[in-house]
Parts: sequence; C-alpha cells; structure tokens
Amino acid sequence: MPQPADQVGHHLRRGRAGGRPPGFAVKTYKERNTVGRCIARLKQRRNAVVPVWRHP
Repeated sequence: MPQPADQVGHHLRRGRAGGRPPGFAVKTYKERNTVGRCIARLKQRRNAVVPVWRHP
C-alpha cells in the first residue's frame, strides 16, 4: 500500500526511530521461515512422543 507523501517525509526524518521499515531481505526471510517451521515441527513431534515416556 503506498504511503502518503507527507508520511514519507516524517518517516525519513525520524530514521530508525520509527515508521515503516524500508523493506526486508527476501533471502533472510526465507531462511528464518524455514528455521521456524523446522523448530515448530520438532516441537510437535516431541509433544507426540513425550507422553509415551512418562510412567503413571
């Protein structure tokens, strides 16, 4: 969604202090997404296995 011209100036003036990020690195996002999905999958598998190890 495009930003209004006055907001662009405000965001540029504030710099890193606020506003929308200038963009994101596609490669970094893909890597983080892959890592996050792998960790979630490991957690799900662990949840399925842990009750078998417990003794009543």
